[in-house]
Amino acid sequence: MASNRSNQMAALQLQQRLDGKAAVWLNQQVEQLKQSEQTMWVFDMAQVEFLDSAGLVSLVAARRAACEANVQLVLCSVSHQIQMI
Repeated sequence: MASNRSNQMAALQLQQRLDGKAAVWLNQQVEQLKQSEQTMWVFDMAQVEFLDSAGLVSLVAARRAACEANVQLVLCSVSHQIQMI
């Protein structure tokens, strides 16, 4: 997992497995993002090959947090397999 931030955008690069362990990291990142000034959060999912219920819950929570913060959340490079979920 990696993160990159500019003045208006924060980008998170998610790794192969978005499971319980990764969900904890993502939730921590979202908490930090909520305190920031960025107006867009980009989650790069190009490397994500596995998504379980904990990962899905963390994405839904991130979406909710973005809406509450009036921030645009973008999921990019989502594989067809993950889109089906």
